[in-house]
Amino acid sequence: MDTSTPNNTCGSDCCCESPQGASVKKPGFIGKRPWLFVIFAFGVMFSAWGVMIFMAVKHQPEAIPLAKPLVE
Repeated sequence: MDTSTPNNTCGSDCCCESPQGASVKKPGFIGKRPWLFVIFAFGVMFSAWGVMIFMAVKHQPEAIPLAKPLVE
């Protein structure tokens, strides 16, 4: 078994290039931190709920009086 040939033959320590020679784009700030999408989604959800509750309280229908109970 010959182990003299390394698995990485591109000449660099990291494998940053595809086999065709095109460079691979490294992930950006958000790509490295996908949990920020979750935080953002929860923020949007809580904001939407807050707006719906605010509008429901502000535009409540008039209270309708109930009939008197039959048993006194």
